[in-house]
Amino acid sequence: MSDHSLKVKDLDLLPLTTEESRSLRSLQAVVEARGLHLGGTWIETEGDADQDLDPVLIPGFGPWLVIKPVEGQKVVVGVAGFTPGDPFEGSATLGFQIMPEFQRQGIASAVGSALCAWAFGNIEVGYINCFVQVGHEAGTSLVNRLGFVQQEDDELEAEGSLWYCLTRSDLKWPS
Repeated sequence: MSDHSLKVKDLDLLPLTTEESRSLRSLQAVVEARGLHLGGTWIETEGDADQDLDPVLIPGFGPWLVIKPVEGQKVVVGVAGFTPGDPFEGSATLGFQIMPEFQRQGIASAVGSALCAWAFGNIEVGYINCFVQVGHEAGTSLVNRLGFVQQEDDELEAEGSLWYCLTRSDLKWPS
């Protein structure tokens, strides 16, 4: 594993390189190049196929592969990570995509907690944002478990998103 990898529970978190981030639209190619296996159905969201991610300027500040051992193989079960927020305010935005076959197993909670702790300890962020679709009960429960606090933004809510914010003192640190 790379020097910047994380281990939480039985999961390995591996940050993608700048080149891998740029080719994330082909997750299968990135996974195979690392000698891993794709663990389920990758849900392509609107715009994924046409969008390259921002270059990874700081190791770990970008997408991370979420890897779980399954039947003796290292299997990618999701992607999580940060996109830059407002550079003048020192923020980042956390996002997740865990494959449906691996949801409701505590993976997002473990990964979210570990990545937020990593960000507060390794990059200069004052706070971390997370956006959840209105009515997405699992997402709302997750951000609340991690210690995120909902922010008022009527315009975002009218567009279907809720904005949550996490500071270092709010984080429920991993045990």
